[in-house]
Amino acid sequence: MISRTMGEEKKHKVRLEPVDIEIEVGEEETVLDAAFRQGVMLMHG
Repeated sequence: MISRTMGEEKKHKVRLEPVDIEIEVGEEETVLDAAFRQGVMLMHG
């Protein structure tokens, strides 16, 4: 799903499975950056 408010960048909703968490990811950011911005800690490395 894509949502946009006038004057804002396009955002995508991403669902993380199997934990069933949904985050919004901006057009110019990574999923990892978006997750951290929203307080969701993802394993990476």
